Amino acid sequence: MLFDRRTRLILSVSALTLFAVIGASWFFVSHSVRAVMAVDGRAIKPLGFVALPLPPQGTKAEWLGGGEVRSVAVSADSLWTAGSFGVINDDGVQPGLPSLKVSAMLLWRGNPLVALEAG
Repeated sequence: MLFDRRTRLILSVSALTLFAVIGASWFFVSHSVRAVMAVDGRAIKPLGFVALPLPPQGTKAEWLGGGEVRSVAVSADSLWTAGSFGVINDDGVQPGLPSLKVSAMLLWRGNPLVALEAG
């Protein structure tokens, strides 16, 4: 004989264990896929836009003078304006710009990121 009785028993138990693991894995994956595919469409909300309130009329953005506004962004607590004058919000002009001419601005996690005209 090729294998003795003990070796055949070990191989049989190992094969049964392997089949049990594969079967349980297949059942778990197929059950998970079915659960995800059965999600009701009413639970998913469509993309929508929320109207934010305008800042009060007495904001400090009124003194812009002859400078042109290049970009405007609205955060949760203030209105950010950028242009040839620099960057201002409700607190006034933001310090730290080497050149005051801003060509583009966006908000990243509530903080303004600007692209300067001078590079």
